[in-house]
Formats: sequence, C-alpha cells, structure tokens
Amino acid sequence: MLLTARLQLLKPDAALAESDRAWALLPRVRDPAQRANILLGRAEALLAVGRLAEAGKLLAMPEAARVVPGDYKRRDYLRMELARQAGDPRAVVRIADAALADWPPARRPHLRAWMQLRRAQSAQALDLRLVDAMPADALPADAARAGAVVPLRLLRALQAGAAGEPDYRAALALAEQRAIPVEIAAAVEAYARWRLARGQIAEAGGLAGRVTPWAEQDFGLALLQVALYAQLGQHGQWEAAVARARTLAGERPIPPELLAPLPPDPAAAL
Repeated sequence: MLLTARLQLLKPDAALAESDRAWALLPRVRDPAQRANILLGRAEALLAVGRLAEAGKLLAMPEAARVVPGDYKRRDYLRMELARQAGDPRAVVRIADAALADWPPARRPHLRAWMQLRRAQSAQALDLRLVDAMPADALPADAARAGAVVPLRLLRALQAGAAGEPDYRAALALAEQRAIPVEIAAAVEAYARWRLARGQIAEAGGLAGRVTPWAEQDFGLALLQVALYAQLGQHGQWEAAVARARTLAGERPIPPELLAPLPPDPAAAL
C-alpha cells in the first residue's frame, strides 16, 4: 500500500525504498500470494525508476505469474508497461490485446482502462486501430469504478483526434478533482502533446506549467518539457530539460527526435 501510494504521488525513489524494505523480507515469506505481491511490487517500483532489465527478470519468474484475486491482470499490465517504457509499441499492443481479450469489464476496471489507453496510444504510434472507447453515457460513475474515468476520457479524446479537446479538458478536470498526481500527470501529458501536435505551443506550455515540479521526478513529464522547449526554440531550457530527462531515464530510451539539435539561437549571436 505504501509503495502504491508513493507511485501515485509521483515519488518513484520513495516507492523503490518501500520496495527495498519488502524485498528484504521475501526470504521469510512463505505465502505464495504474498510472495507474488512482493515480486510484482518490486517490478513496478523498478519500472518507475527505469531499471527495466531487473523488472523484466522479476516479471518472468514463475512466482510472479501466480493469479491472486487482488492482483488480477497486474502482471500482464506490468509486462505491457515494461514494453512501453522500453519503447516497443508493437509489444505493448500484442500484450494488451492478449490481456484484454478475456478481461471482464467489471473486474479491476481501473487497471483495465489504463491498459486500454496505453494500448491505444501505442496503436496510434503504429497507425493501427484504436480500442473502442465507452460511449459517454456508459462512463462508470460509482465509486468503485471512478478511477477508470480519467483513462477512458483520455482514450475517447485520442480517438476523437482533432475533435478531442472536450474530453481532454474533462479528463484533466476530473484528475485535478481527484487530486491524484499520477492521474493529473497523465492527463496533462496527453492534453499538452495534443496541443503541441497542433502548434498550440503557448497553450501546451500553460498545461505543462501545472506539473513543472513533478517533472523533476517523472520521466514522462520530463520528456514533455524537452518537447515543449524544442518547439519554443529555447536552447538553455531545452538543454536543461534534456539533462534532467537523461538523469531520470535509467534504461528508458529518449526518442531521438527530442535530441535533435535545435536551430542556432539568434540571441546567442548578439
């Protein structure tokens, strides 16, 4: 629970510290469900700090594959997240499709919705079909499923393309209402990238400004800042953002297009 809380607060180093404490207890744990939970938690914390090889080894262990009611499809989600962090969208789509094929909508809808969103984002990068979104009147409203609404709204926005702004706004408003940093970060990143793709740089900058402090800890937000400063042509800020992203990356690749040298800064010649 503490590890999950740290991850939701965008504190990956603190989450890893919690995982270290649990990991030290593993030799004394005999219950298979608890062992699987510790393994999956450790993998999740390692992914959050970019230690992909270690996370992959844990997820490949037979013990991690044990089906625990409270961890339904968690290993599948983490395997998908490993592929996403490694920059392999085809593997993301393959893993997500296999997991979603027999995933009842009422079971862990929050995790299911995030997998749908990540699958759709990777599919878009490959120009593949997007997963169908839920219709507006079917968005879950009960407390048990409220956590699924933010990713489902982002999924609908993604599918709507140029007409997606209302859903991006709604997703961000709900994320801020729920006050869960990891959800706010996901909504801001998706919305800001949508604006950047349309040349709305000032608006994207305003969105990114809401989460600037978290970019010191979150790799995705750090990459967003790199993309923003590149489009603004602000050399100093871009270089600082690249350095920060490299510090946070671990084994996660930085898209080459974000590292392409910017055109010469006219101000530097003055």
